[in-house]
Amino acid sequence: MVVAVPAQDEAATIETCLQHVMRAAARAVEHAHADVVVAVAAHRCRDATEQLSRDLLGRAAYPGVRGLVFADHDATTVGEVRARLIERVAAEVPMRVDTWIFNTDADSAVSSDWITRTLEQAEHTDARLVLGLVDLDRWTAPPSALEAYARLVSEGMRPGGHDHVYGANLAVRWDVYRQVGGFTAELPEDRGLVNRVRAAQHRVLSTLEPVVLTSSREQGRSGAGLADLLALLSGTQVVTER
Repeated sequence: MVVAVPAQDEAATIETCLQHVMRAAARAVEHAHADVVVAVAAHRCRDATEQLSRDLLGRAAYPGVRGLVFADHDATTVGEVRARLIERVAAEVPMRVDTWIFNTDADSAVSSDWITRTLEQAEHTDARLVLGLVDLDRWTAPPSALEAYARLVSEGMRPGGHDHVYGANLAVRWDVYRQVGGFTAELPEDRGLVNRVRAAQHRVLSTLEPVVLTSSREQGRSGAGLADLLALLSGTQVVTER
């Protein structure tokens, strides 16, 4: 299994993110009896994100869990960052056709059962891609924005599932990922991948749990992301850095 984490200037959040990811990875090793690679792409970082990632992954002593950190100075979109990160992991680590690639974001915190619960649901439904939900971490927006966001989330819910796509809570099997061309430079990159998997007639499962806690910041690192939606709803200026 692989957990892929793109990160750009995330020194304030990367340690919390990786601590949660490592706990989930350790639990997966124990329950699934399979090794887990936790990989970070430090994308055009101007802060200590890369070094903090190396330090934390280097000193974490979880049997069966390996950490990798790559610097990415050239990618122009988060889709490219995700794609290059996964390619670089595949170049170093043997990937079986049934290897699962878990994706989250550096401003997010996964639950300890994030990997194990997702795998259980995929196995029971024969899914090849699993979409989870996110909760916002302390979004202090005007009441009208809070109501608008709640309405959008509610409108995307359906019995036993949902229509939402979050790169912070998405898992896909390696053989299907390769078949459909993986992540691309398009925005939003996560929805593009999901659409291609569906077009190839593979089963996509949307789940209500586990939920990933993610930042409620309104200054996005990528276009067409959650931060941009929150900024639009609250009426603040959108700042795109990638």
